Amino acid sequence: MIILEVQDICKYYGAGKKRHIGCEHISFTAEAGGIYSLLGLNGAGKSTVLNSISGYRLPSSGDVSICGYSILTEPIEAKRHIGILYEQNPLYDAMTVREFLLFTLQMRGFGSAVQQSLLDEAVDFTDLQEVYGKRIKELSKGYRQRVGLAQAVIHHPRLILLDEPASGLDPFQLKDFEKKILALSTYAAVILCTHQLELAGRICSQHILLHRGRQIAGGTRAELADRLYKDFGIEEDAASDTLLFKVFEQYAGITTREFRELEAGKWGQR
Repeated sequence: MIILEVQDICKYYGAGKKRHIGCEHISFTAEAGGIYSLLGLNGAGKSTVLNSISGYRLPSSGDVSICGYSILTEPIEAKRHIGILYEQNPLYDAMTVREFLLFTLQMRGFGSAVQQSLLDEAVDFTDLQEVYGKRIKELSKGYRQRVGLAQAVIHHPRLILLDEPASGLDPFQLKDFEKKILALSTYAAVILCTHQLELAGRICSQHILLHRGRQIAGGTRAELADRLYKDFGIEEDAASDTLLFKVFEQYAGITTREFRELEAGKWGQR
């Protein structure tokens, strides 16, 4: 079942000579049970596409359909089906974990009859029992990410958007987070926005590769490997850890080193 349909969206900022391309002519679909990556360096257009899907910034042209509802003409119905965890993970620090998650449910219109069961389910899923009564400002980075994930999935959305969800997590926390993302895909379509190609390669079933606001390639790992061979005569095993790096190198001239520097926080400092 198709959950998300992105239909030739373009987003421009400014006008005339000062017009800047956020993204241009992006199209893809996402089905329930799939994990889809939006990949690229900083400035590639990942956040612009994500914001267009969520309705935070509407596209200049094109449309986005979520469970059959247009984000342009039926935004309230479309957004009912979205759960989103932004990279900055905005949380109310003065609230306890319980207060924040309860507030999330109330804002979404859930009545008292179902609030506790949804709270319990989200807390169990994200392992927040130990900090349930603590104020958010007291939590570590890992626990804050769990709270952010809990608010994104507490209402059982059909489309889950994750913006750099692994940012700042240690290897143990990352492994746990990956398991949770895989679990979410059993009932939803998951969009993972990241520059971490190895993470995307491990858990994503399909990939949308972006560069300077444009889609340079897309598909399953097997489809990307086949395209590399047809276009450049490069034989790359679909299971290889280097496949996604190789696609970026051939179609956008981006080196593995640039992605490594971005992950280390050194990108653009040369």
